[in-house]
Amino acid sequence: MPIHQWGPSINRGGTFVYKLTNAINNYSKTRYFYETRINAKELDNLIYDSLRYGNAPILHSLMENMPYYGGRTGGHYVTIVYYVWRAPSSENGIEVMDNNRDDRFFGTNRISFNDVYEMIYHDRYIIVSPER
Repeated sequence: MPIHQWGPSINRGGTFVYKLTNAINNYSKTRYFYETRINAKELDNLIYDSLRYGNAPILHSLMENMPYYGGRTGGHYVTIVYYVWRAPSSENGIEVMDNNRDDRFFGTNRISFNDVYEMIYHDRYIIVSPER
């Protein structure tokens, strides 16, 4: 999708979650929505169900809670592309795609469910579509 189509969602301070969700829904066959401050069981179910139906969950994360960002701060979007469901929550059973322009972070990175939970728990979001 050309970047100019995402333009209305972006401002100088970043990308608004609700506008990104609305833009995704303009192109998706299923309805995406966002959640925040959910418990671990709800998060687990949303990730699993969304991936089960081929709808990649998107995390609006705190970079300081992303294990491979080395303490950098701010908000950042990554997409969950793989989940070893029922792996111990401390194992790196989740793979995220990071589109950061910096090659140190770009590409797929393995993290744990506990990392994902910490990345969004503090007033951040998961954008999902857990249905067909």
